[in-house]
Amino acid sequence: MLVEDTNVTLKLKSTSLLFGLLSDTHINILAREGMITPFEEVFRRYDDKGRRVISYGLSSTGYDVRLANKIAFFKPNIEIDMVDPKDFPTHLMMEQQSEDFFVVQPHSFVLGYSFERFSMPTDVMGLCEGKSTYVRTGIHIPVTPLEPGWCGHLTIEIYNASPYPTKIYPYEGIIQVLFFRTQDTPMTNYAARHGKYQNQGAEITYPRM
Repeated sequence: MLVEDTNVTLKLKSTSLLFGLLSDTHINILAREGMITPFEEVFRRYDDKGRRVISYGLSSTGYDVRLANKIAFFKPNIEIDMVDPKDFPTHLMMEQQSEDFFVVQPHSFVLGYSFERFSMPTDVMGLCEGKSTYVRTGIHIPVTPLEPGWCGHLTIEIYNASPYPTKIYPYEGIIQVLFFRTQDTPMTNYAARHGKYQNQGAEITYPRM
């Protein structure tokens, strides 16, 4: 009796002319080829000590990404007329690091970044959205694209729409990424056009020109 080699079968499926939303099968293959580092193949709801966490890891049609251990926010009690994305006032930002949790103040905005690093294939695009556990507490994260050919740690924009201070947790799930394979390879990609946010490091990246 011939036993089918699962790895070979998955590889054949991955390289076939499939396009659209990718399942966990294809995300798994691409992640192991370097698309997501570090990669959690198991969807995790508990940490190593058995405590409940906001879930992260591979799901049926996406990947839940962890928040890293640093955020940035505008310094309090600073008078400024406006913020210009073409000349961003980085000197007005304060960074905070924690291994436990952060507090996002009511109606305020913070920046974080992903624990995972991405290296997007030239025919795959990712779309990020906030996890529903956070959204139900008033934490909103705008939809963010991961363009074909982009590499780096994702900067995450986090807004607390609620009237109450709200906790967010490092090393736990913060966003879900859905991956889509294009019908054909785009004529250009983020790396080829030298995108300004290419190769973002494990840090918060402010607006660039």
